[in-house]
Amino acid sequence: MKSEKGDINGLSLSSITSSNSIPASYTTAADWISKIGRLLLGQIGKTEFVAGAVSSDVEMDRASHCEAWYYAGMKHLLAGDKKTAADCFDKRLGTQESTFDEYMLAQAELKSLETTN
Repeated sequence: MKSEKGDINGLSLSSITSSNSIPASYTTAADWISKIGRLLLGQIGKTEFVAGAVSSDVEMDRASHCEAWYYAGMKHLLAGDKKTAADCFDKRLGTQESTFDEYMLAQAELKSLETTN
């Protein structure tokens, strides 16, 4: 739910991603945050979103894909598609970005999905 402060469910869009993992295809953190918001609002699909995380810098590519797979997974989870959500959460493993919040959050979501199945 959007509030007067421009946040969703009390979570500021500026707090949902770290500026050090902005894909090279975006010029500012706001561009990446906007893309995350557009995914969650259904304005773009998972394929376009994940493709937008590509970077020629290997470290940046892993970081942005870690975030991308987490948010794609959350989009599916919120839509009730637990299998596809779990697949997205699993793909974040390949990024090896284990210090990222999104990596750890995806791990927690996977654990939660295992206990509910």
